[in-house]
Amino acid sequence: MIKKFLITGEIYERKKRYVIFSSGEEYVFNIKKSKSSDNPSEEDKKVLLNLREKELVNKLLKERDNFWYSVNFKDENGEEVHISNIKCFTHPSLISYELEQYRSALYN
Repeated sequence: MIKKFLITGEIYERKKRYVIFSSGEEYVFNIKKSKSSDNPSEEDKKVLLNLREKELVNKLLKERDNFWYSVNFKDENGEEVHISNIKCFTHPSLISYELEQYRSALYN
């Protein structure tokens, strides 16, 4: 059985928080507008794909809830992109709370 998790990460320059859930749900949260989207741009899809990378997910799942981490990757233009404040939630109550925040922000 796959362990349920919710992973979030931020890119400050873009003012966005990226959210992935173990079921496949993904959200991009605009921090300035306090609004979520479940229809990410191509640029945002690359970030979500990096957060969903199996090696990173496994590393985060081995740590405690709210483990802070950051990763770098290169975008399609060769520019360095920094995802910071990566947190992994595995406790069902925390997952429900966090996930509901992003779902409800779809309709703001």
